[in-house]
Amino acid sequence: MIQRLQLPTNFQKLSHFVAETKYSFKFVANPIFKRSLWYCKFVWTEVFHNFDIYVQTRDEKCENRSCSWIITEQGPCQVTNDPNNPICFQWD
Repeated sequence: MIQRLQLPTNFQKLSHFVAETKYSFKFVANPIFKRSLWYCKFVWTEVFHNFDIYVQTRDEKCENRSCSWIITEQGPCQVTNDPNNPICFQWD
């Protein structure tokens, strides 16, 4: 289980969250330049990983503009229309 999640809310500060079952975040993407990017740092007891949790060119196609992720120490997986077939990624 993730012990801590760090999510930058702007360039000056990080928001810290203690891992629970689910979290929900809303990002406002740039509709013109399509370069919006948000990343997270996932922390376990002795290891941490970073991942670009929202990349506009990759994620703007999420169903209803809502992307769902399953996060494990092995890597992040984006939930698809078929919940038994997520798209998994390597850590950054």
